[in-house]
Order: sequence, then C-alpha cells, then structure tokens
Amino acid sequence: MSEEKTKIRYQKVTPVQSEMVWCQGMAPAKVKRSVLLAVLEEPYRVFFPLAIAMGILGVLVWPLFYGGVLKVYPLELHFRLMSEGFVGGFILGFLGTAGPRFLSARALVLPELSGGLLLFLGAMAFHLLGYTVMGDALFGGLIVALLVVLGVRVVQREDVPPPGFVLAAIGILAAVVGAGCLVVFRLGYESTFLYRLGVLFVSQALTLLPILGVGGYVLPAYLGLPGKHAFPDSRTPPPGWKKEALWAIITGVFLIFSYLLEAMGRVQTGNLLRAAVSTVYLLRTVPLYLPMKSVGWLSQFIRIGLICVLAGPFFVAFFPMYQRGGIHASFIVGVTCVTLGVATRAVLGHAGKGFLFKTPLRFFIAIALGLIGSFFFRLGADHVLAQRMWFLALASFLWMIAVLIWVVRVMPNVRVFGSED
Repeated sequence: MSEEKTKIRYQKVTPVQSEMVWCQGMAPAKVKRSVLLAVLEEPYRVFFPLAIAMGILGVLVWPLFYGGVLKVYPLELHFRLMSEGFVGGFILGFLGTAGPRFLSARALVLPELSGGLLLFLGAMAFHLLGYTVMGDALFGGLIVALLVVLGVRVVQREDVPPPGFVLAAIGILAAVVGAGCLVVFRLGYESTFLYRLGVLFVSQALTLLPILGVGGYVLPAYLGLPGKHAFPDSRTPPPGWKKEALWAIITGVFLIFSYLLEAMGRVQTGNLLRAAVSTVYLLRTVPLYLPMKSVGWLSQFIRIGLICVLAGPFFVAFFPMYQRGGIHASFIVGVTCVTLGVATRAVLGHAGKGFLFKTPLRFFIAIALGLIGSFFFRLGADHVLAQRMWFLALASFLWMIAVLIWVVRVMPNVRVFGSED
C-alpha cells in the first residue's frame, strides 16, 4: 500500500487544531462573527448535539426508573424524548441546513434560529419536568415554525426543491396533527383513537416520511448514484419533476391512511400497507444492493438502517405478537443507523473531510453491533418478564454506548469550519 493511501485509510475523523477557525490568526471579533454565520447557515452544529443529548436521556430513563431514581413509569417520557428530542432534533438540524440550500434561498437569520432553539429546549424541559401537555404544545409550535420558515424560502426560492420533499412535508404536517391530538387527549378528551393516532404521527410518521422523502434525493447523491430526484436548477418545475412529486403525494396519502388504520385497531393491515408502500417508493430511488468496494462502509451502514426501517412494519404485519419488537427494530437499528449515517455525511462533508466517505470507517462496525445487541435485549424484555428490568437496562446501555462511539469519533467535527465536500 502506498504511503498516500495509508494516510487516507487511517486518518482520524476527529479535528486537528489547525482546522479550527479560532486557530487561524483571526481577530477575536471576526472569529465570533464567523462562527455565528456558520451556525446560522448550518444549524446542525447546535441541533445535532442537542438531539444526541435527548436520545441518551431517553434511554437512561429505564435504568433510572428501575433503580428507584424516577418514581413515575417513564414510557411517555421515553417516547417523547426519543421521537421529539432525538429524531426531531436531527430533522431540525438537517432541514434547517439543507432546506435553504436545496431552494437556493437565504440561510436562517438569528431570530429564526434563536426562536427554534428556545422552542426545542422549552419542549424538552417541560417533558423532563412532567408537563407533557406544554411539551407537546411547544413541539407542535416548533414544527409549525419550521414549516413557516421553509415556506417563506419556497416563495423566495431560486430553485425548486427535490420532489421527495413533498413527502417529507406531509410527514412534518402529520407530526403537527399528532402533537395536537396528544394535547387534546391530555386536556380531557379521552379517545383511544386520538391517542393512538397522536403517538403514531409523532413517533413514526415524523420519522418514516422524511426518511423516504429526503432519502430519495440525498441517499443516491451520497452513494454517488444517479437519482430520480436529481433535476437541473430551475425556479419552475423541470420536465419529470411533477411526476416524481405526484409519486411522493400518493405515497404520503397511503402512508397516512396506514396510520389511520392502525389507530382504528387494524394493526396488521396498517403495517402491511405501510411496509409495501414504503418498499416500493424506496426501491424506485435507492438500490438496496450496494457493492462494498464502490460505496464504502458508511453507505453500507445507511443501507442496514434502510433495510431495518422497512423490515419493522413487515415484522409487525406477519408476527403481531411481536409488535413492540417490530417497532424497535425500525427505531433502534433502522432509524438510528440512517440518522447517524446521514448526520456523519453532513458533519464530515461540511468539515471538508468528504474523502473519508469511502474509506474503512471501522467504528461503524462497533456501532452497528451495539445497536443490534440493543434491539435483541429490548425484544427479550417483552418476553422474559422475570428479567425485564435487566434486559431494558442492557438495551439502554448498548444503545447509549453505540451512540457515544459516534459522538467521540464524529461529533468533534461540528466545530470544524472547512470547505464543504
């Protein structure tokens, strides 16, 4: 192996001091402004770390409860920290960064970013303090604010967004409706259907629809493959754009209908419909077979996540007695792999380290094994009731360790302001 290849293969992902903005000899005032502008243009630099923190808190509630620290059964808190905090934080960071760029519109301004941070932190604080209604209301307001911010930029755009973003928008709108359903339920309107629909929209629609919609564009681009959602720059829809947008709308309608079916008690039918529709949509845009030599380890990590995201609903449809297992297969392995994989691409790309995407980033093996182990212990917790406490604790710690490996190896690069790759 040549010296140059060896250097690339074993280069660490963590930043070196020479890459830091504050180490480039700038005057302090100029450095501060440069950092502020970078954060406004790339909000993932603040939302990704917050999302990780919420995810870790979300899994820690189980060992804290069984250890006697928490006195209230933490299922509601766990669900909200993982869906609104972990997933929601990553979605906010990604769309806040990529949304204006895809539209060739201006980046966020300080009041928009500050308002979003306050709403996010406020929602999480209320959930942690046990004020669920206020937390859900603030989260719903935060999603509405995101839609308004991006809607303004759609009007001001110089380019049309990828057509799959229509599907992502449907998922985000569903999350607003879901948060509203949960607020109404908590205020005294006791409807099982309303509660189930709120949980499904916030915990699953907010996750699945953006993964499918945004993934149809960014994943082929990340993998270096031609994509159906890649169109030339144009302020008006170019030829073929409306067809793909119609596919996204139809897919979104069927997926929303699947959640309605499940909320009405048709769990198997709803999951089977969701699995089939999601698979058809994703296979039109992203091939599930990817040769290792051509795409690298990071892409394979994302592929594992996509397979598990699709496998979860199929698992519930054919094995309804393992409903929770199917849900956790989608989330613990699927959503986490896709989220961390896409986040790695964003963080390293904006740090000027795109050359690492096709190198052996072997720490992803440890992350994948940790997530898979976490899933099996979580599955066992529902079927080995005598040891449920220990199984949940082990599942929580394995997920947390896997995420912390990612934090140590990737997260330091949110402080690196390099040329984008």
